[in-house]
Amino acid sequence: MAEMKRSLTWVLVTGLAVLAAGLGIGLSLAESASQTGVLTGEIRLILGGPLRAHETLAPGPGTVVVNEVSVAIHGTPCNLCGERTIAAETVSRGRDFRFALPTGAYDVHAKAPSNAYAPCSPVRVLIRSEETLSATVTCRSTIG
Repeated sequence: MAEMKRSLTWVLVTGLAVLAAGLGIGLSLAESASQTGVLTGEIRLILGGPLRAHETLAPGPGTVVVNEVSVAIHGTPCNLCGERTIAAETVSRGRDFRFALPTGAYDVHAKAPSNAYAPCSPVRVLIRSEETLSATVTCRSTIG
């Protein structure tokens, strides 16, 4: 009888430990899921030259690249540190990009598919938990 009680106690303790571990994993997954936000936006092509200055076209095609901003020891962004690409997407004319990203600071770059556009100006964004942020990356034409 004593052996059966010890065995039952061991099974009960083991079962509770497994249950607690399972709950812990579930809670950690729920917590990590809430540590993401959404970045949406568009590539905006701007015509150049004095006759067409600031005239914009429909959201343009191109490739959007999201790089993680490195943070120095004292907590400020490090502009001289190397960047790590987190996400990239090729978008069609008239379409928006959309990324689900962990919370943090990112630089959003874009490249228009034509050499008629200078490198696009990157945009720095701060993604917050469970929020959606919209960003526009602009690319200026190098021809009139």
